[in-house]
Amino acid sequence: MGMVQRHGRRELMRHGADCRCVGSDEAILAHFVMVAATGEREDAMLIASLLVEGPLLMPLSEAARMAGLHLYRAGLRRGRGFAEPASATRH
Repeated sequence: MGMVQRHGRRELMRHGADCRCVGSDEAILAHFVMVAATGEREDAMLIASLLVEGPLLMPLSEAARMAGLHLYRAGLRRGRGFAEPASATRH
């Protein structure tokens, strides 16, 4: 996230901690991490190109891959997969 915050094409928007809906920036970041973690390297770099400039595509995609794998492993350790979203509302 630090790389996106420092070098992002634009400032990302987010909802408050108590908001149960999913914003578009939040949704695309979650999708980006999932795509990178599942080995879809080209798709992950395509999504990354919407977030940062060219020289950072590979480092950002690799960071997303590692973060996604850590999240997946954490879910496996707890004996469950990823939780379903609390709300399907997106805006």
